[in-house]
Amino acid sequence: FEAGASDVALDVDFSSVSSLRGDDELAATIRRHGGRIILAAFHQQDTPGPAAATLLDFRPLEIFAESAAIAGVNVDVASDGAVRRYPIGQFDGRSFRPSMAALLAGNARLDFPFFFIDYGIDPTTIPRLSVADVLAGQIEPGALAGRKVIVGATALELGDYVTVPVYRSLSGVTMQALAYESLIQDRALRRSGAPVTVAVLLLLALGAAA
Repeated sequence: FEAGASDVALDVDFSSVSSLRGDDELAATIRRHGGRIILAAFHQQDTPGPAAATLLDFRPLEIFAESAAIAGVNVDVASDGAVRRYPIGQFDGRSFRPSMAALLAGNARLDFPFFFIDYGIDPTTIPRLSVADVLAGQIEPGALAGRKVIVGATALELGDYVTVPVYRSLSGVTMQALAYESLIQDRALRRSGAPVTVAVLLLLALGAAA
């Protein structure tokens, strides 16, 4: 925020205690910046295995959640294991919880339940900064001015990677950024429906025959 960021979303699990001093400092920062901070919440099975396993809801500690917006970071996985579609939000058992990309993009875009991420957007075009460089002030002046920022892990060793089309795999935070870009660039893809799809296929077939 000192570097000029407008909003910051943390794709990080803050559902457990770290250190009392560190947690108090983080809670004070979140209170200071109010609703400009988005924290992640997610569902996870209590045991690996069948889909019938109990789903647990993990959300930030209350000392963090009381002053921040809470967004879901769960995504739909297709039968081949790839993430293609992204939810606008999901129910957390008590209320509707918007997804991280949708909350960053603004409530005006929450008029459909899910969309397909446009993987035609090149993830390398999304500016990426090291958190260490930001904290040390070693970034270009104005690099974050007016920007919306998503903070998350990109190291392979941390394992936060998802299987996707086109690029094979991406870090979870990069996938969240592509979902956000799909929304704000009006490139959130949706299926055309059977009648339109059949009509277009017939036109293509007729054109090929001609």
